[in-house]
Amino acid sequence: MGGRAAEKIMCGEISSGAGAGEQSDLDKATAMAIAQERQWGLGKSGLCYAPVDSHQRHLLTASQQHTVNERLKAAEVLAVQTLTENLSLLGRVTEALLEKRELDERHIAVLVATHEQYQPTRETDVQGTDTLVM
Repeated sequence: MGGRAAEKIMCGEISSGAGAGEQSDLDKATAMAIAQERQWGLGKSGLCYAPVDSHQRHLLTASQQHTVNERLKAAEVLAVQTLTENLSLLGRVTEALLEKRELDERHIAVLVATHEQYQPTRETDVQGTDTLVM
């Protein structure tokens, strides 16, 4: 959800690249939220393994769709909060992307390492687990 949140903050709107089609940020986030609910035993469905292919998402129950949507909304709120708290770092990453178009892991690591104010956010997830959000 970081890419969508960054677009929202830096551009004031979200492009289709962050949410249109298979392999978009939103598609990947949706797949993970469904997997939490239906495959990994981390959802209201309990210890159930019932994977859902992207072309079968319409078969989710209304309750499961609601749960997935709530997970995605919470992830987006957290991403916006984290990026807002680290706005100067986001600005540096944005400038680097405008200059180079793509950044690999090494470039991002250098930007983060040279940014003193960056502080990862600790968040307690739906299951009460403390996680480090980068």
